[in-house]
Amino acid sequence: MRMDRREFLKRAGLGSIALGSLPALVNTLATPAWANGQASFQFHAQNATGPAGTPASPQHRLIMGGAGTFDPSRPGSPVNGGGTYVHFLFPGANPSPGGTPLTVVSSGTWKARVVSYRQIGTWGVFAAGALELAAELFQEIPSKAVIRGARLRIVCNIGGAGLTTGEPEGYFLSILGTEFATGATPGPFAPLSPPVGLTVFNTVPIPA
Repeated sequence: MRMDRREFLKRAGLGSIALGSLPALVNTLATPAWANGQASFQFHAQNATGPAGTPASPQHRLIMGGAGTFDPSRPGSPVNGGGTYVHFLFPGANPSPGGTPLTVVSSGTWKARVVSYRQIGTWGVFAAGALELAAELFQEIPSKAVIRGARLRIVCNIGGAGLTTGEPEGYFLSILGTEFATGATPGPFAPLSPPVGLTVFNTVPIPA
């Protein structure tokens, strides 16, 4: 399935139309590549944590995405790649065109190491499963900082094949030692309902 950049951005919530269904996108390479211990991923999605936002009490939201290659058979191995993120406050609605942008809490890049990968099935050249990563966030805005101990879980289901992990499609981000950690209030960033973004797993190489 081919999609131009404009359509991708629209579906990921970065264009001018309503956001599509979220997903965290993990691309798995062809069978020979898997045999050689190589896989790849991409994802871009918007998540939230805590109650719905109001002007008096805005919700914490996170747009996060990335791409890279990894060895699914080697827990602890580094991901060759990473991505970017924007953590912002959502007061219940986006600004009107030309209005004041929503408040950015933090923004920067990230990289990760493999914790585990589980593939539950394939459909055509697509695959469903979950990839768990130990991540570091490299904040650039409002000031430089390194945030360690984050756990990033990327999930892909395929409804057309009846393949489901039992989790919402998308990504989950828990940041150790902060209010966004597992068990904390408001808790980890999790997919919106319905999910917002784009995700897919592939079992063949993506043409360059």
